[in-house]
Amino acid sequence: MNEQRIIKQFAEQLHMEFGIQKVTIYKETEKICGDTLDSTALERYMSLTCTTVFIHSNSSCLASQIYVNSENYIVILFSDCKNTFDGIEKDYVISELKNLKKKLGEIK
Repeated sequence: MNEQRIIKQFAEQLHMEFGIQKVTIYKETEKICGDTLDSTALERYMSLTCTTVFIHSNSSCLASQIYVNSENYIVILFSDCKNTFDGIEKDYVISELKNLKKKLGEIK
């Protein structure tokens, strides 16, 4: 299975299970999936040292970095609901991120 297919399955699964509207993934500074981010937003997400949830008045976003071998993937998940990443849901999403890391590591 190739990288694009793994990422596409990951995005589709999150959309179906958790109602996440958009998934954006960068490998280093190269966009792999989703919307293009401006350089300021990308730098902000790259500077995070842990998985972070941003909650806005009507939306939320979860940003995380996945290191696979020597490559860094930046994963940003967007939701139109500010409660998407509350409580146990966040734990399930983080579990899916770990599965993504494992699958990406298997193809390298």
